Amino acid sequence: YRATDRMLHRDVAVKILHRSLAVQELILRRFLREARAMASLESEHIVPVYDVGRDGENAFLVMKLLAGTPLDRVLEQCGPLPGPRAAAVVEQVLRALDEMHRRGLVHRDVKASNVILGPDDRAILLDLGVSRALGGRGLTTEGSVLGTPEYMSPEQVLGRTIDARSDLYGAGILLFELLTCRVPFEGDTPMEIAMRHVSDPPPSPRRFVSGVSPALAAVVLRALEKEPGRRFAVA
Repeated sequence: YRATDRMLHRDVAVKILHRSLAVQELILRRFLREARAMASLESEHIVPVYDVGRDGENAFLVMKLLAGTPLDRVLEQCGPLPGPRAAAVVEQVLRALDEMHRRGLVHRDVKASNVILGPDDRAILLDLGVSRALGGRGLTTEGSVLGTPEYMSPEQVLGRTIDARSDLYGAGILLFELLTCRVPFEGDTPMEIAMRHVSDPPPSPRRFVSGVSPALAAVVLRALEKEPGRRFAVA
């Protein structure tokens, strides 16, 4: 929601946890952890958190109100981005991820709808709600794995250990999408899409947009290696 902070006289963005989730202790812990994790980060490419709390049955998070458009809508409006622009946007997302990873956090849900593109193409990373401490077991709902199927790394699909390189896989998917206006793996069901990350080799973005440079396509394909050790090590 867009709201007004009466004490500081400024407009803010308020994220409210659905009441059906707020009464679940596991979900509430994850929500509050999002607030603490986001508040500890210092990057011009991560949305600032101002406050967190509970009001009766409502749990809420107060963030800076951003001017801009989610990247998925930018693609809907503009189509594929030229290589230099796509690379510049993803570089900013990588700066945000680098700050997270240096603090021992992993985002787990890097995707176009979680990036706001503001004036002068400034990119801001949103929604650290499924982030967790590196090396920890993390939190999942029963019978599910947190994440978005189109962006999930193979190890995330298989329920294996998640680390910073899983976010870099997601960033590779994001760069692929900005260059081609599609994701590398599609399917009829979320499970089919997820399993294609595990079994299918990723296509080159040049298969869909011939103007993508070979060098940039090589970056994408390295980020999308099945084995984390074959990807880039750091953002």
